[in-house]
Amino acid sequence: MSAKALLADLARAGFRVEVRGDKIRISPSAVPPALLEAVKEHKPELLAYLRRAANDTAMLSHYPVADGSYTPYVVPMSIERVAGLLADLRMTIGKVADIEGWTDGRRAHLLGLVARQPASTLADDLAYFRERLSAIEAVARAAEIGRQAVAAHDAIRKCSTCAHMTHHDHGVPVRCQMGKALGWRHHDWLDAPDTLNTCQQHRAGRGKGARSK
Repeated sequence: MSAKALLADLARAGFRVEVRGDKIRISPSAVPPALLEAVKEHKPELLAYLRRAANDTAMLSHYPVADGSYTPYVVPMSIERVAGLLADLRMTIGKVADIEGWTDGRRAHLLGLVARQPASTLADDLAYFRERLSAIEAVARAAEIGRQAVAAHDAIRKCSTCAHMTHHDHGVPVRCQMGKALGWRHHDWLDAPDTLNTCQQHRAGRGKGARSK
């Protein structure tokens, strides 16, 4: 019996075979006597076969495997490196999709392409989508700043009398909404010493005179 055939019999019976130094370890330990005798008889062949198989596996660890990543024209990458690039690329694409509001179909299609693409293109694609995400996030931040400014300064109004733009926090000290809330006529409350009014249409005392009538 060849070493390959004996290992196949052990595998079919549910046993795992490992090399530990010059010993062969079989688990679980309840090996049928016939198989155990065959292992002892062909131990040198088994050791040589298993060591050769281990070396071949190490040499081929960076090469394409069934359903795995294809790496043409690229320095071999470890499985961990490929997995890390894939995870980062999927996460970045997901963020872009969320911000841009992709459909589920478009997202699934692109992620499917990523899963089947050559590993040699992963780093470049990740750099592209990271740059795209940065640009999108910059636009989103600018838009959010604008929304917050509008929310914080929603008191910007045009005065119904003189069409002067007023603001609660900036510009001339004209607060038409405050005066209206206090029941004052237009500009009444500004007719006071040391109060600067830059509205060219304002006439000091106009409000008081109108109120006194």
